[in-house]
Amino acid sequence: MLAAWSFLAMLAALGSMTSTSTLGRGGMSAYKEWNINGHTVRLPSEATWAPPNPPPPPSPPLPTEQRFERAECDRWAQAGECAKNPAFMNSACSASCEAFGPKDTYESPSSCVSWANSGECESNPSFMFANCAASCAAVGARRAAYAERCPINGTNALKPGDVIPMFERAVSNFPELDPTLLSPSPPIALFENFASEEEIQALIRAGQGRYKRSQVLDTDTLGPATNIIRTSSNTWCDTPECLDNEHVRAVTERVAAVTGVPHENSEFAQLLEYRACAGEDSEDCQYYRRHHDYIDADRDRQQGVRILTVFIYLSNVTKGGETAFFTEPGLSVTPKAGRAVMWSQVLDQDPHTKDPRTEHEARPVLEGTKLAANFWIHQRDFKSAHARGCTQS
Repeated sequence: MLAAWSFLAMLAALGSMTSTSTLGRGGMSAYKEWNINGHTVRLPSEATWAPPNPPPPPSPPLPTEQRFERAECDRWAQAGECAKNPAFMNSACSASCEAFGPKDTYESPSSCVSWANSGECESNPSFMFANCAASCAAVGARRAAYAERCPINGTNALKPGDVIPMFERAVSNFPELDPTLLSPSPPIALFENFASEEEIQALIRAGQGRYKRSQVLDTDTLGPATNIIRTSSNTWCDTPECLDNEHVRAVTERVAAVTGVPHENSEFAQLLEYRACAGEDSEDCQYYRRHHDYIDADRDRQQGVRILTVFIYLSNVTKGGETAFFTEPGLSVTPKAGRAVMWSQVLDQDPHTKDPRTEHEARPVLEGTKLAANFWIHQRDFKSAHARGCTQS
């Protein structure tokens, strides 16, 4: 079906499609029906694309300061090259792309960007290519470049049906960690003695003096941004001093052993700080409102989606600061140094798809300071993808 037809296939077909006109009110040509590889897409006539078989521009791209004759650039732009080869065209023929390239004509350009990033160009092409052509072109070109540079060829950690047995093994095979299965479905497990005092102190030292305001994923840009839903502070265990510390390595290896997932699949440990406030409604409260750790865009990235969270508490909190889950019935975990809670982010029968039941929040701390270390674990090797610059498309 057309809804399942990939954006890259649409771009590839743009140079070989045929069209017929459809009369609108008053006898004027209002729409054109494009026949693309046997699929019919009905677009407004103003959204017409390239003449067939445009001449390709030179490759590789030339430096920004080098320009081609305007007539040549115009011909390429009118042939759709601004959409199909944006890196070159925006460098060498920017004026022509401004004049003839695809444009976002929808009343809310930011919506076009958000929709394109969320896959609407593939699932709703008639609307998107008529109203958000520039965003579809930019996202499509970015994804094509990513797919070529960062092929998805790693091994998945989980197969369908693996999630629930993983939690059963974690609870039964590690009695020294004092485990409890808080919820069988969605699977959530508690470990009372996950980290030793030496390990706790090593992780605390790794974060000291490095905390900054925490960020969330901006769904428009797919980049980090500050947001009122998350006011904690954080840093990362991504320095040699942290990564090479023997106590930190012991924690990392324990996470891999308990989950059965190689440590390469884990992001660098996130170190968190939540300071106390006078009351839950105080402006200075630090918290993380209801959210899910799963990131949809990771499905098409080299590391795959986040499948698990292992959250280790590094301090005692006398009031507030619970990790609260929106399950039925609801449950919450109180911060206690050395305690850890582990939950699945994906469905047991489809471990690439988000399990919405593990939405959760970090409640405001009312007395004490909450320190924690968070491990987000992916379907495939995260650290190699990170080293290659492939964790963001």
